[in-house]
Amino acid sequence: MEIHTYVMFDLNKTLDFASMCHGLEVRVPYLNVSVVLSALGLARDRHVKGAYTKKILKDFLKSEGFSDRFINRPKLGFSLFSQPQGYEALQENGVKFLRDKFNIHPKLETGRDKRYFAASAAAFLCWWNTWNSKLY
Repeated sequence: MEIHTYVMFDLNKTLDFASMCHGLEVRVPYLNVSVVLSALGLARDRHVKGAYTKKILKDFLKSEGFSDRFINRPKLGFSLFSQPQGYEALQENGVKFLRDKFNIHPKLETGRDKRYFAASAAAFLCWWNTWNSKLY
């Protein structure tokens, strides 16, 4: 549940923003040990040609038929605006469940904390529904 909600629609965006702010490339395809070791074993001129960075990746994309317009487009971040159908209702049900079952009443009116709480409540409700019947 977290992979398809919190991670996909919030954590990826936050990690992407924080890492780009510090010039780090931490997206999953670049964390593969084999890819990193291979890249570290190449001479610098294989990676960069003048101001043209990520030369190997861009050359590969070009050989696969991607256009220069696609290859050199501006960076795109992750979006929080696309969520799975029914996710908002699941969040509302999760918050209501925590309030009714455990008397949890967070004082969060708006903003990031409210979104985090709602996402956590939704994940907890899914966990509860899955495991409660098996535990009792």
